[in-house]
Amino acid sequence: MSAKRTGDGTTWQLQEAKARLSEVVQQALEGRPQVISRRGRDEVVVLRRSDYESALHPKETLVELFRPIRGTGVRFERRKDASRGFEF
Repeated sequence: MSAKRTGDGTTWQLQEAKARLSEVVQQALEGRPQVISRRGRDEVVVLRRSDYESALHPKETLVELFRPIRGTGVRFERRKDASRGFEF
């Protein structure tokens, strides 16, 4: 097998993934994202539809993410020396 197992899934060379697509899909359905590489570069990830939807639509907004620290005295200050340049 030319697939390389990692902690969170498996990396497949494109030709091997094509030949063993059913296995690639089954592993993704079991919650293990499958990475497909082409010409030595990781190019594509196969994952469950529910995982894809979760990534597209996070359950909380940025405001909701920071809400628990409200009232704790934690303060964020903007650095005055770090400007971002832009042109119109």
